[in-house]
Amino acid sequence: MQDYYQLTKWTGPFQYATSFFGVFYVGGVPSKIICAEKTNDVWIFDAPNRLTYHNGAQSYYYETSSFEYLNDTEYYIKYYDLGDTRSYILTVCPDNKPPETCRIVPVGHPSPLASDERGSLIVDRNTQDVYLLFDGKLDSAYGDPTRKFETLASVTTEAGSARAQYSIAAYMHDNAYVYVLYGCDVTNNYDQFTSCYALPFSYSTPGRETASLAIDPAADQLSVTVGDRLVFTYTGVYSDPYCDSGCLATHCYADRCLIPPPLP
Repeated sequence: MQDYYQLTKWTGPFQYATSFFGVFYVGGVPSKIICAEKTNDVWIFDAPNRLTYHNGAQSYYYETSSFEYLNDTEYYIKYYDLGDTRSYILTVCPDNKPPETCRIVPVGHPSPLASDERGSLIVDRNTQDVYLLFDGKLDSAYGDPTRKFETLASVTTEAGSARAQYSIAAYMHDNAYVYVLYGCDVTNNYDQFTSCYALPFSYSTPGRETASLAIDPAADQLSVTVGDRLVFTYTGVYSDPYCDSGCLATHCYADRCLIPPPLP
């Protein structure tokens, strides 16, 4: 059920402006209003730390595109639509803290509204990084705007109950190339990416090398090759694509291949 609320902004003893907005609130009512006196902007949160509505020179609703949790911090990537453009922000909120402790971080990735693109977040448990993805490709790392990703290879599962595209990307760090493996759900006609998730894998090489991915449907297995070396396999491409069981069926075959411990 959608509730409608009235927002009144007073600019003087007898001066005010009223606007109405309708939002699906988790807690039934807005939980927090934060004002910026210098810019006359207002942000409204629902319970507990979900930024929902902005009122200012331009007013718009925020929709949550993806959520991740790391080190007692909640990360939300949100989008809002103005005209024919979709824009994104990232909210970073300490767990069990009031909304005013959240940080609102602009994300420089405008996209055409007609594309209906959705951003995603994934957590790299090896490096403790939060990555932003758009259109199924790694875009940036939170807190490190200089990091540049290169997608090296992708492979898509066959049609069936689990439709996903797995990709391997690399970036330069401390004079080495670091490789990241992740998957994204895709729509039935494979033209749009929805939720994305990281697989527990990290590998590094002194220089840039080619990479390839292969899926064996009969074995339910994804294989990762870097250069001419088989580096990593994951069994569960169809039966456990999200690693819900803890990604126990993983194996490294090379030095510098890392598998993080299961989450607590």
